[in-house]
Amino acid sequence: MQQQTKNLPKDLIYVITVDTEKRIVMLAFRGCVTKADWNHSFDAKWKKVRNPIPESSSFSSSATSSSRRNSINNGDVYKRPQTIKVHRGFHRYLFRRRKDTGTCKYDEICTKLHEYSTAMGGDCLIHATGHSLGGALATLFGFYASTDERFTKNGPIRVINFGSPYVGGHAFAASFRHQERSSKVQLARIHNARDAVTHLPFNMTLSKVRYPIVVDNQSECSHNYFFYAACCYIHGNTHF
Repeated sequence: MQQQTKNLPKDLIYVITVDTEKRIVMLAFRGCVTKADWNHSFDAKWKKVRNPIPESSSFSSSATSSSRRNSINNGDVYKRPQTIKVHRGFHRYLFRRRKDTGTCKYDEICTKLHEYSTAMGGDCLIHATGHSLGGALATLFGFYASTDERFTKNGPIRVINFGSPYVGGHAFAASFRHQERSSKVQLARIHNARDAVTHLPFNMTLSKVRYPIVVDNQSECSHNYFFYAACCYIHGNTHF
């Protein structure tokens, strides 16, 4: 298995697996391997992008960044911003257009997910996971995919990330939480309390995650709990 992993192409950043019994299509992103991966991870400047959540959601054009931050902290009604700020490197990884086909990885992944879901009868759930860079990509993918009815008609997209850095700013966090409250996406953010990567970049945040799972040490018990918590979450048991 180790030799097979070494022989995999380095541009293979995700895999998709299908569980026909549990009716789950799982998308998994890998962490940093290549120099390009690290360049994307360290490209932590803001990128302002259009909010993919439909216009029909609550929106106030006069809402300031301060009021949006207060809305996050107080759990007030969501005021849909027209734009959100995200980590530029992570966004570029998913949405940069290929010169040969004109498509991006996000489009390619969505096509495959829909293809596998349709082959299973269209009644399956979509899960996304990853570690470090992969966790960030899973989070960003889950947010965008949560606005696509093809992937949410049978239930929310479940995102389980491990040791993930932050992905976006306050408006992104508020928008993500709105999608959670709308039962479009669920996020379990699993990390070790001493993992510095999970607190980076300092200029970004994803506050008040609905299912934060923080482990205080790096004992064998802690690692087992990571996987126990993830398995409970995948199977719908959030009372672990």
